[in-house]
Amino acid sequence: TLRNSDIGVVIDSNRNSLVERVQAISNRIGVYAFNVSQPIIRNSRFVHNSEGGVEVQNSRSNQIYNNTFYGNQQWAMQVSSSSVANLLVNNIFVMSSTGSVAYAGVLNDAFVDYNVYQLLTANAGIQGNQRDLLGWQLATKRDYRSAITNPLFASVGSGDFHLQSEQGRWVDGQGFTNDAVTSWAVDKGSTNLNYDLEPAPNGARVNIGAYGNTEYASMGRLSTQALVEVRSLNATTFIRETNSVWPLVWTSINVPTSELFNVQFSGDGGSSWYTLSNNVPAYQEYILWNASPFFNTRRGYWRVVGISNTNYVDVNDAQ
Repeated sequence: TLRNSDIGVVIDSNRNSLVERVQAISNRIGVYAFNVSQPIIRNSRFVHNSEGGVEVQNSRSNQIYNNTFYGNQQWAMQVSSSSVANLLVNNIFVMSSTGSVAYAGVLNDAFVDYNVYQLLTANAGIQGNQRDLLGWQLATKRDYRSAITNPLFASVGSGDFHLQSEQGRWVDGQGFTNDAVTSWAVDKGSTNLNYDLEPAPNGARVNIGAYGNTEYASMGRLSTQALVEVRSLNATTFIRETNSVWPLVWTSINVPTSELFNVQFSGDGGSSWYTLSNNVPAYQEYILWNASPFFNTRRGYWRVVGISNTNYVDVNDAQ
């Protein structure tokens, strides 16, 4: 734990540096990387820092994943003059200060996805004036598999940022306990990152946040429990010319990686289905849909359905 300093960790002009399992609390900046190539910052917690959690400047190929940012006053992460395949995934951002943002600076070609955002004040945002996930997704063409939701930490007041889980959550000095609810961030991380260090059951998929792919990760779904869940348009939505482009997003857990989906639309309340996109990998988990006048109906639904196994199916909740 690094506390009450100017900068907790400085990486200057290095290559392949690794910062992990750090807790940076009430510093000005938690970790600062300058003129660095291929640094990895992971499995760390950045809490109540007066400027922000992680700043990378004039660095390249930064990998910042599986971290938890809570209550940093200006920004959680700042990226300046840094490019070439930055990877910013599996992070949890809780923004509780007026005007604070998850991202400051210029993200350029960064891959940003599989994140959780919670904006606790009206003026907190994702980046700049972007406070709405859909607007952020469409404006930046990224973060389609992320969510704005309460991450359900065990106890923020006592500094416990483990995710609540019905299957099991780690308690320091005690072992695993069971909660009444399960965090959305359990089993929702990038399918390109390892989950082998997580205790079973783990849904065969890494958790989002600081404990993802560690022995202290909250437990997930049983390996025999498959889940397909559509996540877009689950509330009654009026689609007009001004909001006609929608990311149709779903979640796949314990679905075979070889499974392909059809993404379909019904204009008659679910009696018949029109294919919007076929042979979509189950773990692609989104397509972009342009709702042209062809789809003009008050009885519209959408769904994903497996091609080789039609039991992998889910339909959105509202017309």
